[in-house]
Amino acid sequence: MRVTRTVREHIASRVVWARSRKLIRKGREMYGMQLFDQHLLELVTGGKISLETAMYASSNPEELERSMKIE
Repeated sequence: MRVTRTVREHIASRVVWARSRKLIRKGREMYGMQLFDQHLLELVTGGKISLETAMYASSNPEELERSMKIE
């Protein structure tokens, strides 16, 4: 995670993790931040690992599976 002003403010105000995850997800293009599950999705779509392996490693397998259907 890159320490941007927005991320710093959220950490300082003890914003819940769910909101922080959204900031990381949104910061992917601009700051190169990504969630582990976003990288797993990239590995699956790139043919590097199977969906089964990604789901096993995922912190939220259901969300990962939904993301696969959207891609």
